[in-house]
Amino acid sequence: MNFYEGCIATYDCYIATNREPLQEGVPWRPMAPVGHTAVTPDVEIAVSVNGTFLDARIPDKKCPDMAVIPVTEESRGRAGSAARPHCLSDKSDYILPDGKNHSEYMKKLRAWDESEYTHPSVTAVRKYLEGGSIVSDLMDKGVYGSVKSGIIYFMVCGDGKGLNDDGTVNWRDVSARYDETLIQCHIDKYLNSISGKEKVICELTGEKTVPAENNLPKGVVRINGNAKLMSVNDNEFTFLGENFVSGENALSVGYVESQKLHQALQWEFAHGMLIDTRAFAVWNIEHEGKNLRISAAADAATTGRLAITYHNIREHKEDEERDIDAWSLSVEDIPCRTLADLAYGTPVGIKDKQRVEASDELRRNAVQALMMYIDGRGDFPAGLTRAMISKAGNLSVYSRKNRGLLLKAVCMCMRLTKGWETDETSRDYRYGELFAILEYIESSAYPGRDDSAVLAVQREFHGRPRRAFEKMYRRLKECAYPIFAKSDRDLRNYCDSLITERYTEDMGDSPINGNFLVGYRNMRQNLWAPKGSTGQA
Repeated sequence: MNFYEGCIATYDCYIATNREPLQEGVPWRPMAPVGHTAVTPDVEIAVSVNGTFLDARIPDKKCPDMAVIPVTEESRGRAGSAARPHCLSDKSDYILPDGKNHSEYMKKLRAWDESEYTHPSVTAVRKYLEGGSIVSDLMDKGVYGSVKSGIIYFMVCGDGKGLNDDGTVNWRDVSARYDETLIQCHIDKYLNSISGKEKVICELTGEKTVPAENNLPKGVVRINGNAKLMSVNDNEFTFLGENFVSGENALSVGYVESQKLHQALQWEFAHGMLIDTRAFAVWNIEHEGKNLRISAAADAATTGRLAITYHNIREHKEDEERDIDAWSLSVEDIPCRTLADLAYGTPVGIKDKQRVEASDELRRNAVQALMMYIDGRGDFPAGLTRAMISKAGNLSVYSRKNRGLLLKAVCMCMRLTKGWETDETSRDYRYGELFAILEYIESSAYPGRDDSAVLAVQREFHGRPRRAFEKMYRRLKECAYPIFAKSDRDLRNYCDSLITERYTEDMGDSPINGNFLVGYRNMRQNLWAPKGSTGQA
């Protein structure tokens, strides 16, 4: 199965989820069926099956439900000033009587209502608009000023759909917001209108089918609203090479297959993670008896061109979490986005409010590299490990919480990086242990102290470890040891024995490597964890 076939299979697996009841406080994000698109309305109008006005509202901004509206290939990919109306709900300049494209919209609506594929909801909306009361109705409800150039959505209520027991409108009734009979009528109507086309080989599936127009859908990633995953110029002089004399020669995809592909990707990316212009999505499907995991990333090179920058399909492992998304994608128990921030970010804020943030460009590239590693498509990114070792070389600028997280992350990254081995007998590792012992002496003598003199010399410790160690050890003996001598908990002999076990004068004074951090963290855990515990310092 290739990636595009996997997307088509995703549509077939998840299109039925639109029928599930809405959850309180959770916005509805439906997958658009073939021949439809999902939009966030600016104003919603409820009418009865008889075409009478019931209510109008501005959707709740805290819980903005989307709506599924019927479209054609031409109207969904429209751009510029040409009048290309949708089929039922649309922008205000198509719906309102004084709109510049209202006549074209009404012509299309009447043609649908007069065809064999009409539906009571189509008739109801037509009757309501022909009644001419839409502007006054919106003004009476105080929502006319919010229309502007936004989308007006029609919800037709009746026959137990969209109405509460007292007759008021239930705006979140799925049976009214997602009328499957209306959806099927539009699909049948449009498929009939293109059924006369000569069938072609679909490049997505390899099967002969009715082709899609060259005006393929846009908005797969909403932040890149006009960028298209597939597009072909309609001017024969703009095709590259002598083999293409028409758009069909350059790209040939089936209408239904193309629709399923775009709808599935749009839905998954809407539920995924967005970093700058790059979207990430991870999902599972059941296909031919197999549980498959699909990963994808997409980015827009220009305002009009969208690219799949990464994709992978593999069998879901038994020890992996079943319901996962891009936000919870992690290496061991550290989220990928957190790893990217720790490796390339800068601390912002102080103490408990401190956060670590990387630039979007560095963050998105790191997350994609980690996604490839998780999928088994590459080694753990060594560049990220090197960057994190560099950041961990100055722990004093981090809060206590972020310091512990950074140490945990950098040790994990070194362990996972190909070619990196931790040597617990090396001088670098032992210097890390000694650094942790010095910090322990200071923290025990001055509990609750925010600034650390030991951490302040970490950079010097990396470059001239023996010199820095001996200088700090002497200073602590002068300052901290007298405090221990007066307390009930005298740590002098204990700390001296720890240092004697690890320090020898022949360890040298040359710069140390990342093993220092592993030794430092391991010793911190041993010193601060309760007896018999493996807790993290």
